[in-house]
Amino acid sequence: MPCGRLVSLRNESDDARLNCDVLTVCRDVVAEIARIIRACPPLGDKPVVVQQATDGQPRACLNGLPDEYVANVTCLHGRDYARLAFQLGHELGHFYIDPNCTTWFIESACTAISYCSLAALAEKWVSAPPYPSWSSYAPAFTEYRHNYVHRGLVELRLGSTADIPAWIRHSLPAVVQSNRFSRHHEALCAEAIADVMSAHSESCSALTRLGAATDAGRSDFARWRAGASPNEIELIDVLSELFSHA
Repeated sequence: MPCGRLVSLRNESDDARLNCDVLTVCRDVVAEIARIIRACPPLGDKPVVVQQATDGQPRACLNGLPDEYVANVTCLHGRDYARLAFQLGHELGHFYIDPNCTTWFIESACTAISYCSLAALAEKWVSAPPYPSWSSYAPAFTEYRHNYVHRGLVELRLGSTADIPAWIRHSLPAVVQSNRFSRHHEALCAEAIADVMSAHSESCSALTRLGAATDAGRSDFARWRAGASPNEIELIDVLSELFSHA
């Protein structure tokens, strides 16, 4: 079932044409994430409102609930569509998982959802962009994800994305236990989660059950698996094997 079929803007710019274009991008992001997850968020199908953040912080806002999903972004007044898609994708991820709780793993999963939406937009806009003239923008979505991950690789001194699984198993546990988890760590964990999502695309609805298995700042993979449907278990098992030490 699709989620957020009604998408609107709030705190938008004074430029009507810009607002129209930005809304078009937001609708594409919402549609692609609904296609990727293949299930509604735990709180149900609601309109999505995207608004310019007044405090300069992207955020999944709780004050719109229970009637609508309100996502704050910092780039609603410009044409940085890749950045807009990245921020909106992450905040929508919180609604698909659970906006009332978060952990380092949930933050990484939300960024992974955003990565997958960027990949989907990059593929779609090559041949079927919202407007024909926008096809040349398609590579910008891939580039944004690449640059975000690359900064994490450089900061953590990894050679390539091929090194991420070993880093997760051997180095991430100490990072989590010492509360040193940062955006750079999140960027790399998200890359690994996104790869699993791509390889097990039929199971991505499992992410809508992650919040129910999370409390006291910890996501319990055994509880997550126990609450999943049979077709969702494969994705959970792969992620559990990769991240269980952390």
